[in-house]
Amino acid sequence: MYYLDVRRPACIGSRVHLALITLAPKSNNPFFLGFLNDDMGRLLHVLRSTLQRGDVISCYSGAQFVLLLPSSNYEDSEMILERILPNFRKVAQKQELSVAFKLQQLECTI
Repeated sequence: MYYLDVRRPACIGSRVHLALITLAPKSNNPFFLGFLNDDMGRLLHVLRSTLQRGDVISCYSGAQFVLLLPSSNYEDSEMILERILPNFRKVAQKQELSVAFKLQQLECTI
């Protein structure tokens, strides 16, 4: 799926962006680690309701999602990621989790 989404826009001169979203407890208290799995499910729900049709969501680890954003420029991709955090905060079980985003433009040569 990655190669398909990266190569298709390359043919028409547009770019694909890859985002990594990481949830982490703000403290090392094991009590908060128990909420991580539940909040990952809540984050998935937020991602599905926030992202556009054609964007790809995949669980990367027990605390991370990776997103392929083929239909957005870099600035739009940043705005999409900025919308996710407040939407997630509304449904998160505990506010003891930090959310980190990384965004990278992918280059592909055909």
